[in-house]
Amino acid sequence: MYLKSIELQGFKSFPKKTTINFEQGVTAIVGPNGSGKSNISDAIKWVLGEQSLKTLRGQKTEDIIFSGTDKRRPLNFTQVSITFDNEDEALPVEFSEVVVTRRAFRHGENEYLINQRNVRLKDVRQLFMDTGFGKDGYALIGQGQIDSILSESGQERKNLFDEAAGISRVKYEKEESERNLRRVSEQLLRIQDMHYATERFVTQLAREAEEAKLYINRYNEIKELHMQFAYHRTNVLNIRKAELLNKKSELDQAIAEADESIVNINNYISNLEREIADVEEQLKEEQNALVEATKDLEQQRGEHKVARARFEDWKREIERLTEQLRSYEAQRQALLSIEIAEVDNVALDKQLHDLEEAFNASRDKVIECQSLLESLKLKRVSLINDQRDAEERRWQRELAIQRLNDSLMQAEELERKAGEDLKIKESELEITKAKIKSKNSEKKELEKRKNSIEEILENVTENLAKNEIKRDDLRSEKINLESNLAKASASYQVYINSKEDYQGYAKSVQQLMHTIDRNRFGIIDTVAEIIDVEEQYVKAMEVALGYGMQNVIMNNAEDIKTLLPEIKNRGIGRVTFLPLQTIKGFNSKKLIELPQGCLGLASDIIKYDIKYKNIISHLLRDTLIFDSYSNALKYAKISGFSRKMVTLSGELISAGGAITVGSMKSDNTVLRIGAKLKKLEMEINSIEQSLKIINENVLKLDDIISVEANAINSKNIDHDSIVLELETVNRELFIYEQNKNSLLSYLEEAKASINEISEKKSNIAVELESNGDFSGDIVINMGNIEEQISEKEIELDNLRICSDDKQKLYYEGKESIGLQRFEWENRNSKLSQIMEFKEVASRDKEDLINRLSTLEKDLESIHSKETVYLSKTNELQENINTARDEQYMNRLKLKELSEERNDWENKKHQFNIQMVSLEGKEEQLILELKNIKNEVMEQYNVDVDSWEDNGTKVTSKELKEKQIELDKMGSVNVASIHRYDEEKAEFDKLEAQRLDLEESKGKLTKLITKMDKEMSERFNESLKSISKYFNEAFVELFDGGRAELQYEILGEGEEGQVNILCQPPGKKLQHLNLLSGGEKSLTAVALVFALMHERPSPFCILDEIDAALDEANIMRYTNYLNKLNENTQFIIITHRKATMEIANTIYGITMEQKGISKIIEMPMEGIH
Repeated sequence: MYLKSIELQGFKSFPKKTTINFEQGVTAIVGPNGSGKSNISDAIKWVLGEQSLKTLRGQKTEDIIFSGTDKRRPLNFTQVSITFDNEDEALPVEFSEVVVTRRAFRHGENEYLINQRNVRLKDVRQLFMDTGFGKDGYALIGQGQIDSILSESGQERKNLFDEAAGISRVKYEKEESERNLRRVSEQLLRIQDMHYATERFVTQLAREAEEAKLYINRYNEIKELHMQFAYHRTNVLNIRKAELLNKKSELDQAIAEADESIVNINNYISNLEREIADVEEQLKEEQNALVEATKDLEQQRGEHKVARARFEDWKREIERLTEQLRSYEAQRQALLSIEIAEVDNVALDKQLHDLEEAFNASRDKVIECQSLLESLKLKRVSLINDQRDAEERRWQRELAIQRLNDSLMQAEELERKAGEDLKIKESELEITKAKIKSKNSEKKELEKRKNSIEEILENVTENLAKNEIKRDDLRSEKINLESNLAKASASYQVYINSKEDYQGYAKSVQQLMHTIDRNRFGIIDTVAEIIDVEEQYVKAMEVALGYGMQNVIMNNAEDIKTLLPEIKNRGIGRVTFLPLQTIKGFNSKKLIELPQGCLGLASDIIKYDIKYKNIISHLLRDTLIFDSYSNALKYAKISGFSRKMVTLSGELISAGGAITVGSMKSDNTVLRIGAKLKKLEMEINSIEQSLKIINENVLKLDDIISVEANAINSKNIDHDSIVLELETVNRELFIYEQNKNSLLSYLEEAKASINEISEKKSNIAVELESNGDFSGDIVINMGNIEEQISEKEIELDNLRICSDDKQKLYYEGKESIGLQRFEWENRNSKLSQIMEFKEVASRDKEDLINRLSTLEKDLESIHSKETVYLSKTNELQENINTARDEQYMNRLKLKELSEERNDWENKKHQFNIQMVSLEGKEEQLILELKNIKNEVMEQYNVDVDSWEDNGTKVTSKELKEKQIELDKMGSVNVASIHRYDEEKAEFDKLEAQRLDLEESKGKLTKLITKMDKEMSERFNESLKSISKYFNEAFVELFDGGRAELQYEILGEGEEGQVNILCQPPGKKLQHLNLLSGGEKSLTAVALVFALMHERPSPFCILDEIDAALDEANIMRYTNYLNKLNENTQFIIITHRKATMEIANTIYGITMEQKGISKIIEMPMEGIH
């Protein structure tokens, strides 16, 4: 295997991707100072996993990334890839070529790749183990590092020899095994602690489980007795309840009958009231009909009178016309018998004219008299009509007066009865109001008592619920605390045992404290036992005191003399003693002001007895405690690393600048055990104190709950009683209020009726006074008209007679003259005229006869209608009288039904009172049954109805005695039964784990022992060989002298160290520090060459290790390199020409631009 190439990008002064190819043999890299030669060596170290930025000549990750120049921007990442030829499979991978790549970014992220696959740093380091260029290899010698090989301590130097011996991988595996062993040991210790604690806890749980089982058995016995008692008690209560239900059923039936009767009566009353209303309506309708019928009857009577008067008039007119016809006939007969004679025309004309004028004057008077007579007759007809209307109105008034008299009598009767009823109802109303007032007062008092009891009940119930919740919470808290106490006590005992066994101490200290009589030899205690450290400072104090915690304090140094033989005889290892009388204290430099983050001097932070002050100041000196590493480092730089500083998380900055970081994985260190004991002791005391308080509070709450429960039961009984009384009072009040409202309504109606009747009486009286006879004037006027008509009729008759005489004389004269003039023509004309008069009179007579016949029929029709109307009025009057009698009977029946309904309502009220009493008793029974069932359900989660009777009779006394026995057992942890099974299973599991871990620990111990033996054998063999090669190389390089390597074994459990002994030519054997610089460099080179002889590395980088050699030594150095390059590929960074001459390939490094390196391959001709 050899290094084929390296590719850099962004690494330090190589911003661009730069590739350097290497051949087998020697490759030299040359160039002026500052050109970037060593950056190639740093790149190879970095890509192979170097983590120390100081080794890479930087302080932070950004320092290895190209930071830019005046003309080029900085880069954000760097990448280096190194390629190996692996044809010989020197590396344990299945690749002929292996490329290792590492990338870094400015934000701090790192990546590792092997053949482009992401891997861990651990994988890279494992790959190159035992090759010489691993983490502690000798094949990568950086600038200025050659001297450090000699300046390192023997223990640190040993890592080089481990690499050369090829045991690095085995050593790594051993370290892994030791880590596993520590992890297994820690797990075993933790499991042992848990095992011990669990064992104690399981033992305690077993005892608690036994007590719990006994408690459960007794509890189940009490449960069965309680269930029997509850079962029999519920049976008794159910029987009582059934009896109450039967009584309630009977009362319900009685109430239903009363309700049915009341409903029937109400229905009857409603029907009767509707009937009364219907009759009243019918009565009003018939009264209205009677008024209308009476009106029609009077109208017919009036029409009959008018028709009868007209009939008589027309009859007389017919008689007059008959007489006139007889007169005309006599005149005609007379004319027919007269002989015709001739007369003088002039005289006749004058005579005729005189007769005509006399006749016309007479006729005019007749017409005038007839006109006056017709006018009087019309007045008579009008007066007849007025008389008929007056008669009708009179009859109506007489009828109204009769009705008013009847109404007045009824009104007076109703007023009298209403007055009497009003007085009775007013008396009843006053009694009802007094009862309501009394019941309201009683109700207010009952409600006041009920509200008071409810308020008390609410408060007591609320307090009871709160107290029960508090008690349950306290009991739960008690169980948790008892469990925590058991765990804490177990843990406390574990740590007490650990403390008594001095766990965490060195074996020598454990043996001393266990086997030596402390009083006899004046041993006081260890340092860890005399100090008191707060938990937050434990890590810091462990680091600050270090092994000093295990130092043993004695009274004086003389006691050590007597103790030494005992120590040797018992084979006790090394122990450091601190005699009180001889230890001198350290005067710490007091700080005027504490720096940022400083918590104070370590000696001031811990607590101890003043007599140990010198010991504490001796051990801690001026150590400062800081809150964080950053603050500690900041102050360390300011103070020039002049003080020892420790952080709370355990980082240590030693005086001089050494820094130790990392954590102590074990929790069972000396101080931590003490801190945990102190913490557990405080926790146990706190739990015990809390348990004491909880027990006291539970007892107090039990007493309070018992008192409150009794008070609630008592108040519930009082409350139920008051509720029953209040319901009774409310029912009575409801009935009284109904009666009161009914009476008030009745009184209002009665008063309104009385007022209405009084008003009606007044109106009737007024009407009676106003209904006088207003037909007298009409009769008087009628008499006057009749007289005038009679006079006019007589006058008309006289005028007619006179007219007839004049007419007769006229006709006679005319006839005579006519006869005389014209002879028989005039006689015929007169006859014609008579016939004409006769015909007119006949027509008038015939017309009057026809009209009279019609009028006679009308009279018959009017008389028939009058008979019908009279019959109808009589019938209506009869109906009205019947309806009034029926209404009176209905009202009597209504009163009887109302009284019967009141009787039924009173009975129902009594039934309801009895029902309320029964319901109260039933509610008490139901409440007691419910309480029994709830109590059983809450205590045992069993329904008492589903319980099967076993025939056992249980008394409450027996039940109480059993409960007292159970209470005497106190509280038990019932959960411990199930918890015991769980914890026992956990304990068995821990036991199995403990055995597995012990077995694993044994196997790992054997494996580590085997590895130690293998590494020791291989190391010793290799060391002899290396020592031989070292001497040969030393002699050749120094041209004489001698050198050897010696392995010194240190204390048990510590690695040995490799010491270098050398004697240059002409000098005595001396310490390495006394060698010159060149001698040191040459000696270191000899040692490196010896290591390469023993285990040649595939390649080796030597960075200016020849800088301190003179010309003579450089020649010997180059000659020796020529011997080694057959098996090793050398990459040499040098300024020396002699070194360059042995190179097969030379690369030059230059800087064409400031800050940017450039690779130039140089021709070999120019060098050689």
